[in-house]
Amino acid sequence: MTPEQLRERLAAFASSVNRFCRPLLGEVASRDSAEQLIRASAAAMANHRAAGRGRSHAEFTAKLG
Repeated sequence: MTPEQLRERLAAFASSVNRFCRPLLGEVASRDSAEQLIRASAAAMANHRAAGRGRSHAEFTAKLG
């Protein structure tokens, strides 16, 4: 998988999680879990993007770890 494909898949994943969690935000019992899931999916995309900006492969690996 190329880095561009992974970036696209992470963006699609974050978007899908967001759509899945929208109905759950209206219920008190599931609100906290839905918000945490939305934040986690967006963080995965942001972490990969930040790692991709590394100056070397070693820095990329360290940022993903």
